[in-house]
Amino acid sequence: MALTQPAHTSMLTGLAPVRHGIRDNGVYVLPAEAETVAERARAAGFDTAAFVSSVVLADDFGLEQGFETYSVPRRRGDVERAHGAERPARETIDAALAWLAERDGTKPFFLWIHLYDPHHPYSPPPEFAGRFATPYLDEVAAMDAELGRLFDALAARGQWDETFVLALADHGEAFGEHGEVTHGTYVYEPTLAIPFLARWPASAGI
Repeated sequence: MALTQPAHTSMLTGLAPVRHGIRDNGVYVLPAEAETVAERARAAGFDTAAFVSSVVLADDFGLEQGFETYSVPRRRGDVERAHGAERPARETIDAALAWLAERDGTKPFFLWIHLYDPHHPYSPPPEFAGRFATPYLDEVAAMDAELGRLFDALAARGQWDETFVLALADHGEAFGEHGEVTHGTYVYEPTLAIPFLARWPASAGI
């Protein structure tokens, strides 16, 4: 589904919405009996942490299962429970970097970072505004720079060559195709086709 909460629930459980039951943002809670990849990682001895940028993925929707640390934006009231508070990529990456710096670097870790910047309404940071053809692309560039900062930090800590990195989006944007301005109403290619990048650690020899 081209919605944030259902899509991320599928990513973390491997289940389709008809199986995990999350079919909209801010309405449903993942059942405790559903198993997440974080639960499997924690059971295998990994440190587990999540740093999310929107309250659409707040810890009262069940996605915190298996995470020892689950960091979400501060919200100002119940009205923001489904679609409100968010934090920019820089703040989310800062929080993740602080966690990485404090943990025992000899232990394996499973880290989930959710960035919300390339999302309507589009308000890129001033240093990226106007760089590309649209504010949406400016926000993509700003997010990319923050991911680069995370990867540089892993390299500086000597962990980059040992880390498997998976980067993907939860949905696309229609930008007017099929009469849809953003996403979530229809399931056409513009909102279903997403980037999906995997980087195997050098130590895997692949």
